[in-house]
Amino acid sequence: MRTSVVVRVAVATAAVLAGMTALAGPAGAMRPAPTHSRSDFEIDFMADTIDHHFLALKMAQMCLDKATPAPPGSDTRLRELCQANLEDQTREIAKLQSWLRDWYGISKRPMLPPNGDDMLAMLRSRRGEAFDMAIAQAFIQHHLKFLPRADRCRDTASHDVLRNLCDTMFRTQRAQIESFERVFDQHAAMPQSGPSQA
Repeated sequence: MRTSVVVRVAVATAAVLAGMTALAGPAGAMRPAPTHSRSDFEIDFMADTIDHHFLALKMAQMCLDKATPAPPGSDTRLRELCQANLEDQTREIAKLQSWLRDWYGISKRPMLPPNGDDMLAMLRSRRGEAFDMAIAQAFIQHHLKFLPRADRCRDTASHDVLRNLCDTMFRTQRAQIESFERVFDQHAAMPQSGPSQA
């Protein structure tokens, strides 16, 4: 009789521990943030970032179509930077969409943010080296606007995977700002020739 009681207690204890492990593991990671304020932050951040990245995708696609070949001796190639942005932010949009759906039951389709159409129209009007300088400057401004949001996310988000992604985005975009600045400076130092606008 005593043995059966001990066995039942052991089984019950194992069940409790298994439940605690499940909460701490992947199943727990699928749940919303523990407070309304944290949940609201994550939802707003992910939705805004999807739209912000969507504009960057449009910019990168235009860059791949219109950018001129890299100047002789250049160690920074504009098309390669734009291709990297296209790949990084396509992947990040997919992650953020999946987390919004899994954690909060929200289906989010990318949309251009306010003034996104104006930015793209300005870029479409540029040609040649003037386009290269305009797209480099546009990416610099675009990334600079995002850095404070990503930095806050590193401290505020509840989900580890989201905080880690925000840290990656912060470091990647800060490095890309420096690369786009080099592109801008290289083209600014070159003599401009031909019409710069459509």
